[in-house]
Amino acid sequence: MKKYFFVIFPLLFNSFFGYQDVHAATKSRHEYEKNGHVIWEAKTNVKATFFVMGAHAQKYPHLVHRQFLEGHEIANHTFNHVYGGQKNLKEELDRTANTIFHITGNKPTLFRPVGGNYNDFVIETAIDNEYLVVLWSWHQDTYDWKRPSVNRIVIKSLQT
Repeated sequence: MKKYFFVIFPLLFNSFFGYQDVHAATKSRHEYEKNGHVIWEAKTNVKATFFVMGAHAQKYPHLVHRQFLEGHEIANHTFNHVYGGQKNLKEELDRTANTIFHITGNKPTLFRPVGGNYNDFVIETAIDNEYLVVLWSWHQDTYDWKRPSVNRIVIKSLQT
């Protein structure tokens, strides 16, 4: 059976900082997967999933609209791409969801935590806000945050 993997292309890249002030417990990947609220890979018919930062979506709404019109999934990747943790995660999710809704008419249902950092607080906040948390396939990091060429990202994402 062939597996399909989410290929994650952030709309644009922002600074890479570590979570601060997040002290919630973190379970193992397998513990989170058991309840179905967090996934790493799944069958999908979506061309691509764009985990969009709300600030960039506001700045480039035509790109998000084009992605949507072409049938791509538009998902939430926080508003400012900061590792702020507990203090403002809900606000970050809400601002981005409202921005995406304003552009596409659809509320996103998928969320990717910044840097793939997750713990009980992040997961519970996402669930409480009706998001499915999507992390990248373990073996398929495209290192897009290092800003490689488009060709390198495509080649890496097609490798299985």
